[in-house]
Amino acid sequence: MRIRFWNPPADGPLHVLDGAGVRGAASALTRTTFREGYEIAAVDAFLERAGIAVDAHRRAAPSSLTADDVRAVRFRATKFREGYDQDMVDDLLDQVAASLRA
Repeated sequence: MRIRFWNPPADGPLHVLDGAGVRGAASALTRTTFREGYEIAAVDAFLERAGIAVDAHRRAAPSSLTADDVRAVRFRATKFREGYDQDMVDDLLDQVAASLRA
């Protein structure tokens, strides 16, 4: 099951998040144990960086991350130990990239 972090129109663009929304999104991510997920600590650390970058972008200040950086990030997979659902994280990263392009 995929949970969306936004409500876009059917053919519309992704919703733009602010930094707090990016950082707070981890609490909505489903955790998985018996199928592959992404390492929780690595995703949480990246979302913190991404939230700071989105806030900087919204202020038109230099940012440490670009949308291309977000699209290129890779996390180590987990299996038989707790991790974040990969599809949910990937959906969230699409939304973060859209926020950095807006």
